[in-house]
Amino acid sequence: MPPRLAAAALVPRAPCFYTEGVHLVVEGSPVLDGLRSLEQRGCRLLVCTTCLEYYGLKDRLRVGTACAMPDILNAQTGAARVITV
Repeated sequence: MPPRLAAAALVPRAPCFYTEGVHLVVEGSPVLDGLRSLEQRGCRLLVCTTCLEYYGLKDRLRVGTACAMPDILNAQTGAARVITV
């Protein structure tokens, strides 16, 4: 997690983690501390349950909320701006 994002005054509303991105929110991820910091500041971290299951990571989720893809799509379609990385 870039230090500037974790310390920024503005917090992203709802980063969505799906496909291989789910590796960022599980045990052993090098960015867990930064993501925890964002979550503690009110950022909703949405994590695709199907993707966690596909990669065998469901029991290793350490930050964020496991949700279904429709929840992620609703967050993206309801956002004023979507940034894809």
